[in-house]
Amino acid sequence: MTSALELALVRGFSALTVDEVARSANASKTTLMRFFGGRRGLIEATLALEMELVVGPLEESSADLVRFGAAFQQIIFSERCLGLLRFVLHESATDAGLGEAFRGTVLAGVRTMIGPAVSEALGLPLDDPDVVSASERYLGDLVGVELLRALSGDRPDAARLEVLRGRAVRQLG
Repeated sequence: MTSALELALVRGFSALTVDEVARSANASKTTLMRFFGGRRGLIEATLALEMELVVGPLEESSADLVRFGAAFQQIIFSERCLGLLRFVLHESATDAGLGEAFRGTVLAGVRTMIGPAVSEALGLPLDDPDVVSASERYLGDLVGVELLRALSGDRPDAARLEVLRGRAVRQLG
């Protein structure tokens, strides 16, 4: 999977072929097809791996909204994550499957990770639809317009990020 991830980040998911990944991984195309079911499955598994590598460390801070917010901002504004976001934004314009896979893997994964803390903060059961929308709002509040600045090459300002963290937590309470 790391072969597919590195190839995708360099060449783009739209140019990624199962044959190319098989060669890079020293595996057969048949083996990859058996495990992933085709190009779409390979893309989803690649995004899941990136999720694990980039976002996985957030799990240990997911019970504390303030600590999670700081860790999330550190990761989302890292060069690797910004590069992946730029890539997904660009490629999903021509590959709808990539956007779908990203939303289903990365966004859903982060939302699920923070759901219990949001549920507790709101005093609502985890399966309440308001918890899902509040989780998404919280994540959006953490990045605010700073994400647009960062995607366009500007370095995020630590003081503005701290303000966003405080606002995101207050919005829940």
